[in-house]
Amino acid sequence: MKLFLHIGTEKTGTTSLQHFLKANSDPLSKQGIYYSDNIGGEVGRGVKSNWMLPAYFTKDRHLQKELHELFLQRQESPESFLATFRKEIKEAEKDHSRVIISSEFFSSRLTSIDEVRLLGDYLKSIFDEIKIICYVREQSEVVKGLYSGLLKGGRTDALDDVLLDAHVGNQSFNYDSMLSKWAEIFEFKEVSIYKKNRLRNEDIRFDFLFKVDESLDFSKLNFGIVESNESISYLQCFIIRLINSHFKDSKKHILIDLILKKDEFKIGKIKSELDLMIYDRFDESNKIFFGKFFGEDKNLFDPPDKLTGNFFADRNIPPDFIDNILFKAILDIINYPAP
Repeated sequence: MKLFLHIGTEKTGTTSLQHFLKANSDPLSKQGIYYSDNIGGEVGRGVKSNWMLPAYFTKDRHLQKELHELFLQRQESPESFLATFRKEIKEAEKDHSRVIISSEFFSSRLTSIDEVRLLGDYLKSIFDEIKIICYVREQSEVVKGLYSGLLKGGRTDALDDVLLDAHVGNQSFNYDSMLSKWAEIFEFKEVSIYKKNRLRNEDIRFDFLFKVDESLDFSKLNFGIVESNESISYLQCFIIRLINSHFKDSKKHILIDLILKKDEFKIGKIKSELDLMIYDRFDESNKIFFGKFFGEDKNLFDPPDKLTGNFFADRNIPPDFIDNILFKAILDIINYPAP
């Protein structure tokens, strides 16, 4: 039995891929590929990601707490979890030759070599072959994706403050430090840059499954399902920060949901004068990383666009933004009935 272990990283299309794998679990199963239903869960994480497995092996207290809450909800003991999954794979082996496990928490929450080793020992006791699949993204773009999540969660931080927290000592952004641990435990050959023009068919779902099996009959899969944890636009950022500053109750989340759903608010791209500084900050560690994993002694990430000083042009915002778009958007918020 061969395992394809997708470990992230964060903000590289993982949500879109996991929704797709879940929705296509039956047609994939018919082609000999198994995607587990039983190592995701309902407590705060949804059911698409296989987050329970990294949660079991991490020392991250917050994630461990969520896992134990789910065990209580399922009336399952931590001791039986690994044995149950082992039995699940043994049963799946009757009709499948390959298994996919996917969670970005593998790369972001298993931060020590001991955690990765314990996971590796367990998986190697079940699978004959393990292939790691991983995508990486330029760090300033990752920060802006994470920033979107902070705002959706009710925070009011300024983008520049969040960007300044991205440094080489933070393993979430230092790919050399992060992935060298995995390469020490697993045979590690499949790392890809997450950028639309580098993905097969410009789609991570095609790209990922092509790495699993080039001979798959893709016509049997439903690519019409699109659900992703997409980054917010500049206008959404502007309005959601205002909402978070002025509302402290459940109304805040109702309003944020409305802003995220309406196309009228999806205007402008979040950019910062610090983007290039972050790129330069990681330039040396990225060169080391690409040298190890890509065999090229240079930073393969494209640098962020240099800002011209024209605020609206740099952020792809129409010239009539203030007079027409923003005014209409605010009126929509005021008049939009709460569900």
